[in-house]
Amino acid sequence: KYDTDTGHQIFVWIGTIGSNESPTTFCPRAFAAWGVGDAGENDGVVLFVLVPEDIRGVVVGSGLVQAIPDAEASRICAEVVAPKIHSSDYNGGIWDGVNAIVADITAWEAQ
Repeated sequence: KYDTDTGHQIFVWIGTIGSNESPTTFCPRAFAAWGVGDAGENDGVVLFVLVPEDIRGVVVGSGLVQAIPDAEASRICAEVVAPKIHSSDYNGGIWDGVNAIVADITAWEAQ
Protein backbone atom coordinates (compact mmCIF):
# COMPACT_ATOMS: atom_id res chain seq x y z
CA LYS A 1 0.00 0.00 0.00
CA TYR A 2 2.78 2.47 0.87
CA ASP A 3 4.43 1.83 -2.48
CA THR A 4 1.14 2.44 -4.31
CA ASP A 5 0.34 5.60 -2.34
CA THR A 6 3.79 7.23 -2.49
CA GLY A 7 5.82 5.47 -5.15
CA HIS A 8 8.52 4.71 -2.54
CA GLN A 9 9.42 1.18 -1.53
CA ILE A 10 10.45 0.10 1.96
CA PHE A 11 11.78 -3.42 2.41
CA VAL A 12 12.66 -5.21 5.64
CA TRP A 13 15.22 -7.99 5.48
CA ILE A 14 15.73 -10.28 8.47
CA GLY A 15 18.40 -12.93 8.25
CA THR A 16 22.04 -13.78 8.53
CA ILE A 17 24.97 -13.42 6.17
CA GLY A 18 27.85 -15.72 5.51
CA SER A 19 31.06 -15.39 7.47
CA ASN A 20 32.92 -14.34 4.34
CA GLU A 21 31.00 -11.07 3.98
CA SER A 22 30.61 -8.06 6.25
CA PRO A 23 27.36 -6.14 6.76
CA THR A 24 29.00 -3.03 5.30
CA THR A 25 29.45 -4.81 1.97
CA PHE A 26 26.40 -7.10 2.06
CA CYS A 27 23.72 -4.50 2.79
CA PRO A 28 24.52 -2.00 -0.01
CA ARG A 29 25.17 -4.85 -2.46
CA ALA A 30 21.83 -6.49 -1.64
CA PHE A 31 20.04 -3.13 -1.87
CA ALA A 32 21.45 -2.55 -5.37
CA ALA A 33 20.80 -6.12 -6.52
CA TRP A 34 17.16 -6.05 -5.40
CA GLY A 35 16.41 -2.81 -7.26
CA VAL A 36 14.51 -1.30 -4.34
CA GLY A 37 12.53 1.79 -5.31
CA ASP A 38 11.84 3.34 -8.67
CA ALA A 39 14.85 2.94 -10.96
CA GLY A 40 14.68 6.54 -12.16
CA GLU A 41 14.14 8.00 -8.69
CA ASN A 42 16.25 5.56 -6.63
CA ASP A 43 13.75 6.12 -3.82
CA GLY A 44 13.82 2.88 -1.89
CA VAL A 45 14.83 2.05 1.67
CA VAL A 46 15.81 -1.28 3.25
CA LEU A 47 15.87 -1.93 6.98
CA PHE A 48 18.31 -4.79 7.57
CA VAL A 49 18.14 -6.82 10.76
CA LEU A 50 20.97 -9.34 10.90
CA VAL A 51 20.52 -12.11 13.43
CA PRO A 52 22.23 -13.60 15.37
CA GLU A 53 24.87 -10.94 14.68
CA ASP A 54 22.62 -8.33 16.37
CA ILE A 55 23.35 -5.78 13.68
CA ARG A 56 20.85 -3.37 12.21
CA GLY A 57 21.26 -1.07 9.24
CA VAL A 58 19.25 1.16 6.98
CA VAL A 59 20.27 1.58 3.35
CA VAL A 60 18.67 4.55 1.61
CA GLY A 61 18.52 5.20 -2.12
CA SER A 62 19.95 8.49 -3.33
CA GLY A 63 16.45 9.80 -4.06
CA LEU A 64 15.58 9.73 -0.34
CA VAL A 65 18.94 10.50 1.24
CA GLN A 66 17.80 14.03 2.08
CA ALA A 67 14.84 12.57 3.96
CA ILE A 68 16.95 9.98 5.77
CA PRO A 69 20.61 11.02 5.89
CA ASP A 70 23.19 8.63 7.36
CA ALA A 71 22.95 10.13 10.85
CA GLU A 72 19.18 9.66 10.91
CA ALA A 73 19.47 6.10 9.60
CA SER A 74 21.94 5.36 12.41
CA ARG A 75 19.63 6.97 14.97
CA ILE A 76 16.69 4.85 13.81
CA CYS A 77 18.77 1.71 14.24
CA ALA A 78 20.27 2.64 17.61
CA GLU A 79 17.40 4.44 19.31
CA VAL A 80 14.27 3.00 17.72
CA VAL A 81 14.95 -0.55 16.56
CA ALA A 82 17.71 -1.79 18.88
CA PRO A 83 16.03 -1.26 22.27
CA LYS A 84 13.04 -3.40 21.33
CA ILE A 85 15.16 -6.07 19.67
CA HIS A 86 17.35 -6.23 22.78
CA SER A 87 14.21 -6.92 24.82
CA SER A 88 13.25 -9.69 22.34
CA ASP A 89 10.47 -7.62 20.75
CA TYR A 90 11.59 -8.07 17.14
CA ASN A 91 8.14 -7.31 15.76
CA GLY A 92 7.88 -4.06 17.72
CA GLY A 93 11.39 -2.97 16.82
CA ILE A 94 10.87 -3.60 13.13
CA TRP A 95 7.46 -1.88 13.02
CA ASP A 96 8.81 1.09 14.96
CA GLY A 97 11.77 1.29 12.58
CA VAL A 98 9.52 1.24 9.53
CA ASN A 99 7.24 3.84 11.09
CA ALA A 100 10.24 6.10 11.80
CA ILE A 101 11.36 5.75 8.18
CA VAL A 102 7.87 6.60 6.91
CA ALA A 103 7.65 9.59 9.29
CA ASP A 104 10.98 10.95 8.05
CA ILE A 105 9.96 10.62 4.40
CA THR A 106 6.55 12.19 5.07
CA ALA A 107 8.08 15.14 6.93
CA TRP A 108 10.65 15.71 4.18
CA GLU A 109 8.00 15.60 1.46
CA ALA A 110 5.82 18.09 3.37
CA GLN A 111 8.57 20.73 3.29
